[in-house]
Order: sequence, then C-alpha cells, then structure tokens
Amino acid sequence: MEEQLREVKVSVNGVELHCNIKGNGPNPLLCIPGSSAPSHWAFSSQFEYFGRSGSEYTVIAFDPRGYGHSKLVPRTYSIAPEHHTKIDARDAHQVMKSFGYDKYFVLGWCDGGLSAIYLAALFPDAVKGVVLWGSRVRYTEYEVEIAEGDVNEFKYLPIVLPVYGSPSALQTVWDEGNDCVRAMYEHLKDKNGELCTEEMKQVSCPTLVLHGARDKVATLSQAQLIKETIPNSKLIVFDQGAHYLHSTLSEDFNLTVESFLNEH
Repeated sequence: MEEQLREVKVSVNGVELHCNIKGNGPNPLLCIPGSSAPSHWAFSSQFEYFGRSGSEYTVIAFDPRGYGHSKLVPRTYSIAPEHHTKIDARDAHQVMKSFGYDKYFVLGWCDGGLSAIYLAALFPDAVKGVVLWGSRVRYTEYEVEIAEGDVNEFKYLPIVLPVYGSPSALQTVWDEGNDCVRAMYEHLKDKNGELCTEEMKQVSCPTLVLHGARDKVATLSQAQLIKETIPNSKLIVFDQGAHYLHSTLSEDFNLTVESFLNEH
C-alpha cells in the first residue's frame, strides 16, 4: 500500500506550525525549506522517494513561521540578536522532539540550509548528519543584486499561490525576505559578510554539501566556503543542477543523499 502524506499541526515555542509526514521507516529525516516555500511543494520528490512504502526513512518537513501553511504565524526577519533561521532551527528541534525523535538526519535547502547548520551546532547530540544545498553563508553585493533582481521570478507561483491565497500575500513574504538580504549585507560588512562562521566550525556531524553548477542564487563560492568551514564535510557539484536541483534532478539528488545517509 502506498504511503500517504500526513498533515499535522504542532505547538512549539509558543506558536503552532504546520508539518507534513510521510513514511514509517526507523530513520527520521527532517527537511527544512527555503524562503517562502511550503514544505509539501519544496520536498515533493523527497516525500515520494524517501517516504515510499518499505523505505528505511520517515520524512518530516515543516513550514517555518510565516511560510506556507504556517502563514498565520508572524514572520519576523531578524539579524540580531538571532538570525531568523536560527529561530527556525530551535523550532525544528522542538518539532522533532514533539514526534518523539531524539536523533535524526537533516536536509536543508536555501535558507533551510542555514537552519540546518544552526541546528547541528546547537543540538549536536540530536543531529546524525546534514545535507544542505543552495545556501548562502556570505553576503556580498552580488547577493543583494540577486535579491533585488528577483531572479527566481516566482516560477513556482501556480503551485504555491493557493497556499498563500493571493499574489500580494506571497509577494509580501518574498519582499520582506529580500529586504533582509540587504540588511544582512550592511550588518555583516565588518565580518567579511559571513553570517554563521562560528556555528559552521561547531558542526561535528557528517555533512554533505551539494551544489548545482547553474545555481544563480547561491554560487559555487558559497558551497566551497561551507565545505571549507565545516570540519570533515564533503562537496559534490551537479553540473546540470540549478537552485532547485532536488526537484529538477530529483533522481540523482535522492540517490546521492541516500548513499550519504546509508554511510552514517
């Protein structure tokens, strides 16, 4: 019998977040989406593959504050005292605890990759391994230009729009996130633009960094910096991959991730 996607609401840290679960395997796999992306859409290919009947994994993905089906929870884009993706990391850990998972693997895409880094640094006993891609840990003028140019062009709008209810609601979340990129750039000038260097150094679990060579949002230099900073991490580049490589190259992506998870 094919596994069905299960939707639940979870109360963590004073807010109620929407979660999606698929599969019944012994190994929990937490997926954290990027900015404004509903998790059921962002990880549809991973739900299908890792959450299939007979899989060794149970896939859990949640919509962070203000995103997707958690859109009614206020989203506060912050830089200090904690970056908003660090707040998401604390929420993520509580989500997994609420389901009874003390140890788990983490997949983080785009901003979700930042949360994965913070999560592994904050809760090293809980995170068994991390896979991240499309993430930006250094903010330069290029990142500001990309944000202001809206390079993604809401290509997923027809799928995401029903979740947010109107183009203006989605645009507001998107614009606030892009405004935060410029604010981070200004705030981090004295730190060479680097956001979570110390946390990356504290990551002790096995870490796989994936990169799409055609990714215009997060450049190869971002992936290389993560690989160089996180101890004993590994970098794999997909020549035909772009920012959404987990969707557009889902078969190769899933097999690569599965191989990494099986090793640990």
